[in-house]
Amino acid sequence: MKKITFPILIVLFSNIGNAQKYSSQRPYLRDVFEVFDYVHRTLYDDDAKTCEKKIMQILSNEYFTSEDRKTMNQKGENLLGYIMAVKSSNEGYDFQYCFIPLEKLQTENTYSWYNKNTSRTSTLYAKMENSTMRIISLDLVMEGKIDEREKLIKSSCTQTTIGAIVRGKRIGLSEQKYDQPVLAYHNESDYWQEATYLGKSEDGYYMVEYPNKVKMKATQIVPIDISPGDLAYFLQDNELKRVVIAGVENTFISLAANNLNMVVSRRDLYFKINTYEAIDTESQLFISN
Repeated sequence: MKKITFPILIVLFSNIGNAQKYSSQRPYLRDVFEVFDYVHRTLYDDDAKTCEKKIMQILSNEYFTSEDRKTMNQKGENLLGYIMAVKSSNEGYDFQYCFIPLEKLQTENTYSWYNKNTSRTSTLYAKMENSTMRIISLDLVMEGKIDEREKLIKSSCTQTTIGAIVRGKRIGLSEQKYDQPVLAYHNESDYWQEATYLGKSEDGYYMVEYPNKVKMKATQIVPIDISPGDLAYFLQDNELKRVVIAGVENTFISLAANNLNMVVSRRDLYFKINTYEAIDTESQLFISN
């Protein structure tokens, strides 16, 4: 496992990864959520010319006349024209969808998300081609009825998370109480870590305090639900070691791994959470890297 130094190198690696993922040159997308994120960002923020270029980069090979991907076939031109019509329309995509939209469904190859008032759903389907995920189909659904569009004007965007995840199920966070422990997603490191919930900020994010007393905004938090058999990461000798949780006793966790059997504070553990599952799945909450 690669050695890292906290927190400086984690920030560095994260910035490099994000720059590559959102580059308009040769984006490397690892899963369907990253494809959605790439499409959503460029539709929301970029000018039409940049958006068109970025979308072309992640369309499947089946939309081009040859393997060099220089010339689009009729099917590709139709799809790209449809996407750009949505991009350039009045009261279009950035009007009808939130910057952090509510997820409806996510599977290995499919991602669906709601518009502002959940009256319409857009869906994309992607698959792996040449070591990167690319779009097979993209259905951007826009609200056309005048009365429904007026409702969108009154709809606010306060959603900052796809929802809390407990043993594979996403639930609301309305009952989360002040000063209670949660797992908070750290964008720069791409890991989750135990933190204390301090409430919501004015812009809709979650205010948390990490074990090192640093207070930060988090885009996602989940109630803590750790069970024996879950995977975690423990920092030892400046290296994150993957471990298996053997037992849970209040604030202490017993670990089991190669040459590593010990009891540690749960606040010293980092996690990867499986957010790439359908909402009704019963899959395990914590996964390996």
